[in-house]
Amino acid sequence: MSSNGSDAEFEVVYDVPLPSGRRSKYPFSTMKEGGSFGPASKNVASAAAAYKRKHPEFTYQVGPDPKGGGVRVWRRADDPNSPGSPKA
Repeated sequence: MSSNGSDAEFEVVYDVPLPSGRRSKYPFSTMKEGGSFGPASKNVASAAAAYKRKHPEFTYQVGPDPKGGGVRVWRRADDPNSPGSPKA
């Protein structure tokens, strides 16, 4: 605002695109079933849970990275009857 209280110093424009959105630190959106990534910090479990709230079809498991150095996230099969799914 200018010193007289008006907002005349700002030009309103309509041809500026919105930013494409926030980029994730983790590759959840590109993971396919059977894929995994790590080692990651324990904070990745909270990030995976937040991603699942927005994408209910995303089924995952977090556990110790067998290679050491942190945790690993696996993308699980969406079918609850498939081998390796949490309910199988």
